[in-house]
Amino acid sequence: MKVSLKEVEQLVITILVDNYADSFMSGTEEVQRPTLSRGGKLAEALLAEHGFATLIETTLEGETHKILMDAGMTKDSIFHNLKSLELDLNGVEAIVLSHGHPDHNAAMIKLVESLPEKSIPFIVHPDAFLKRRIRIPNREEVIFPEFKEAELEEAGAAVIKNREPYLLAGDSLLVTGEIPRVTDFEKGFPPNYAEIGGEVKPDPLVKDDQAIAIKVKDKGLVVLSGCAHAGIINSALYAMELTGEK
Repeated sequence: MKVSLKEVEQLVITILVDNYADSFMSGTEEVQRPTLSRGGKLAEALLAEHGFATLIETTLEGETHKILMDAGMTKDSIFHNLKSLELDLNGVEAIVLSHGHPDHNAAMIKLVESLPEKSIPFIVHPDAFLKRRIRIPNREEVIFPEFKEAELEEAGAAVIKNREPYLLAGDSLLVTGEIPRVTDFEKGFPPNYAEIGGEVKPDPLVKDDQAIAIKVKDKGLVVLSGCAHAGIINSALYAMELTGEK
């Protein structure tokens, strides 16, 4: 299956939640790192946590599109960091969930409720709604909070459950959908278990894991992943296969 992905003139990816924050790390020509100062005033420090969220902005034919991917582990960090960065989510036209683990969706209901736009498209693999738990040897089992489709819809999301590639942002952003596993060294996430058919079973492949691909002028294909449980090589190979790009 080939997808016609339009080339964007500019791509800006703003990390809103990540595992690590360093206020004194230097920037580069292409990477702007926020410091403790905003506009000459001391700003609140960014919060880091075991989680991920990012705002993606593409510019296509002079028009900017905004897509949100994931929402972090806690219900407050993404809102704190948006305020610290002096950003908002006005104009976000769709939300993509990389996969159904709580370090990516815990703030999602609150976030959807906060958006001025209602019936916002929410692109998600059906397996993201499975009841899940983590079993790590010699540690207590972790039962994840259930992520419910009905609560998303009540909050104002238009849930699009999809396993196939999906285009957003004026066809400038590709959600891969379910990623084929072709490498022999990427093993998924072995501690992952899910309730399937009323029975808790091993679910190491985390089939709902999906990535985003964007074709950038003079750069090539950019692949953005949440945890890459599908394997970052599998994710990149599939993005290349779908788009015909390197």
